[in-house]
Amino acid sequence: MCAPDHHHKMKQAKDPEEKESFEECTKHRFYRYLTTANYLKILRSITTANYLKIHRSINTANYLKIHRSINTANYLKVHRSITRANYLKVYRSITTANYLKVYRSITTANYLKVYRSITTANYLKVYRSITTANYHKAATLHRLCGLAVKTLAQKSGGTGLISVRVKPKTLKLVLVADPPDVWHYGFSAKSGRPGIRIM
Repeated sequence: MCAPDHHHKMKQAKDPEEKESFEECTKHRFYRYLTTANYLKILRSITTANYLKIHRSINTANYLKIHRSINTANYLKVHRSITRANYLKVYRSITTANYLKVYRSITTANYLKVYRSITTANYLKVYRSITTANYHKAATLHRLCGLAVKTLAQKSGGTGLISVRVKPKTLKLVLVADPPDVWHYGFSAKSGRPGIRIM
């Protein structure tokens, strides 16, 4: 190794040995400078490469982390949207089904209520008509009975005992007296006209 002040003295040396020593020192210094430069160059290259490698790794990791976060967020957003849509779809289906079920129940109940009211009204109407008709028939038979008894009492010459029979199917009133000749008087409840049969 050459000292720094030795370099200046070698330039002024005229002795061949000193000159040779100077050249060796110069080569040694040049080699050292070159080696240092190459070392620094390589070191910087390696450092830069390592820095870039680490930087790229960090960037890639951050990118993947952000990308995964975005993907996860998008997935959750879509998943929630689909879940909400399915929920609303099922909820609306259930609501519609319940509405239709209740609507049909109310409609059926109202129909049965109206049907029963109409049926009851018709029944009462028919019942009253039949009852009124039967009442009129009974009143007619009552009047005919009185007329027949009066007629038979005037014409018969027996004890005057009179029995009355009513035939429900034909609505005929049969009066039987007690003279030697038996008279049968039939009276129609429909026409109100007396019919006389002699046996």
